[in-house]
Amino acid sequence: MNQSLADKLSLSIGNRILVMTSAFPFFVVGKLIDVEPDTIHLISEFGVPAPLKNQEFSIQIEHISSFYAELNEGEIPVVW
Repeated sequence: MNQSLADKLSLSIGNRILVMTSAFPFFVVGKLIDVEPDTIHLISEFGVPAPLKNQEFSIQIEHISSFYAELNEGEIPVVW
């Protein structure tokens, strides 16, 4: 079965995700809260300047260079 990237990402809603982009903020780790056909929404934890932590980011799927979505809690280390 051939799933779209949005379909695959949808399986991780509620989990943490690391997203790398080619533009600022080059990577962000946070909780994936929603997936639309062309955009993901996450609440940032780290990888962004302090004033942008705990903010909602909307990232277009076409701008994602790479990502890793947790399947099990703790796969992405927590940074304090």
